Amino acid sequence: MRTTTTAVFLTASLVGSVLGQTEGQPRPVLVAEHAGLAAFASSPKDAALRGALERLPERLRELPFEVGAEREPIALAEMMLRSMSRPARMAVTYTPGEPTGGLFGYGVAVSIDHADLNTATQDHRMITRLLREGGAPLVDSADMPGLSEMDAGPGGTLIFGPRQTASGPKYQAIVGTFSDIERAFSFLPAATIADSRTLVRGRMDFEQLTPIQQTVMAMGGATVPQAREVFVQVQRRGLIGPGAMKLSFEHGVTPAASPTRALTRVVLENADRYKNGLRLPTEGLTAEDLRAVPADAVHAHVMRADLTPLIDLLDLVQTQQPMLSEALDQFRVATGVDFKYDLLDSLGGTVAGYLSDSTGGGGLGSAVLMVTFKDRARLLAAHQKLIAFANSMLASPEMLGEFHRYPRVTPWTHEGAQMFSVRFQGVPVPLEVTWAATDRWLIAGLTPQAVIGAVRQVSGKGDAGLGSVAAVAGAVKDAGGAPIYVEYTDTTRTLRDGYTLLTMTGSAIANGLRSPSDPAREPGLVVPPFQDLVKGAVPSVTLAYWRGADLTLTRSADASILVTAGSTLGLASGLLPAAAAGGFMTYGVSSREVRFDEFGRLLFPGGDGVLGVMLAGASDPGAAAVERLVGLGRAAGVSTP
Repeated sequence: MRTTTTAVFLTASLVGSVLGQTEGQPRPVLVAEHAGLAAFASSPKDAALRGALERLPERLRELPFEVGAEREPIALAEMMLRSMSRPARMAVTYTPGEPTGGLFGYGVAVSIDHADLNTATQDHRMITRLLREGGAPLVDSADMPGLSEMDAGPGGTLIFGPRQTASGPKYQAIVGTFSDIERAFSFLPAATIADSRTLVRGRMDFEQLTPIQQTVMAMGGATVPQAREVFVQVQRRGLIGPGAMKLSFEHGVTPAASPTRALTRVVLENADRYKNGLRLPTEGLTAEDLRAVPADAVHAHVMRADLTPLIDLLDLVQTQQPMLSEALDQFRVATGVDFKYDLLDSLGGTVAGYLSDSTGGGGLGSAVLMVTFKDRARLLAAHQKLIAFANSMLASPEMLGEFHRYPRVTPWTHEGAQMFSVRFQGVPVPLEVTWAATDRWLIAGLTPQAVIGAVRQVSGKGDAGLGSVAAVAGAVKDAGGAPIYVEYTDTTRTLRDGYTLLTMTGSAIANGLRSPSDPAREPGLVVPPFQDLVKGAVPSVTLAYWRGADLTLTRSADASILVTAGSTLGLASGLLPAAAAGGFMTYGVSSREVRFDEFGRLLFPGGDGVLGVMLAGASDPGAAAVERLVGLGRAAGVSTP
């Protein structure tokens, strides 16, 4: 044990010198502050919500009399709510050459603003009383009079309590190696978003995590190959090591004008140095990429990306799970298609997904997913083999029993475009998944109509595209360069879809805060009428783009919590039609006494269908199962090596 401690001490000192840090000088790992939860509800539209939540402590104090609950947990919950509603700061630092202070040279400090020192002292009395009742060995702090301290094991000493500082009364807690809490908070970055009130800001220096790696290695991690590999991969991604990335973040709201906006900025400094390890695209989206998404999109994502990370992940899993290699080999033998080379490696460049009016009214049925080709000829050749193989399986009584009469992958054309749909001939299944291949895009949707609309859009027969939307065009212009990622939400539309659920949530909050004994405590309408809430609602636009060596992400959205929540509920409500469709499909198919147990053997792991062999039976699939797959492939005309 003594040898290990000495090694850790020497390692920490050595790492400090390697990183060019002055021994004994704390370096910020993470420093952050927020303005208090109440500040996030600063929009005039959230006034009733803010007022209602401010009455929550009053409701909590009534509960012991109604349900016989103990008062102390209620008082503790009330104290926690007060703390979360106040401005607070947190800092994590690393001090080279000082591992004896606890946490191997790291220190953590939290500081919460209080209205006055008396309130902070009352909170402290409650906390210390509960800790003492739990047997915690509390003593008065000798280094910081008026505070308490206790042993925190490897963390060293935990010191906490109320303090009067130059910036006002605080409740603070410190653990580990820490010398000057105010100096730690001085590392907070300056606000950079113009014309806004900052609600959250902070910065993280990943380089200062490097001593963790060295400490783990000194304590025996060097003898574990997996540990070494993990640290190698983490360093390749710029998350540890000399010159690692730095992350700064900021969130604020514009002044109380109409409309108010919530603005967010996140910057990954030095990300260009690690773009290969992180698989970050360097080329920006083109005007053609943005035109591929309709201007009437309700919600859309467009990004530069390929499927190489998936190939890397498969390669990594294959080294640890040989059964996956066996499954992929069996897939290749049965279908004549190499899953990684013919499929994954043939796609990528630009990926887009959206809901829009032009592809189906903006709901779930309008959903479209698109990806560009890297090698169109190779992908389509593999696609032809897979279609033949799939139809051979679907038509096989041996695989599907009585159900073999119904499902087929059917090719068809519309307006000159080659389409493919999964159809259930003679069975009222309310779903027809469809896809198409244009010169540049592979397009898939839940309905044929959605894919037809998407094909028209990429063929120049639609509207001017997402790039013509004023909010998107303005954000791209402000970025000063082509983004690698664009996300857009038409908040007015999604808020309309989510408003009913939002009002139900508002009613739940209001009813929960009303008093059965005090009629005067009336929160009123937590959610404003729809016309008031939707008026001036700001669309949400998120961009990621390169600015020099740094990767920057910006987001502009409506500042109202209620508007944002309603918009999110509107998007989520699109799942309800899917659930209903599933119910109709179950009813329609079960009315024909179709044997789902046979069909399930094909679709789900555990059977001897193709996915069952790939995912469940790869370790010991059995010669019969492999022979069946190969036989089906040959029946489909697939050449199997």
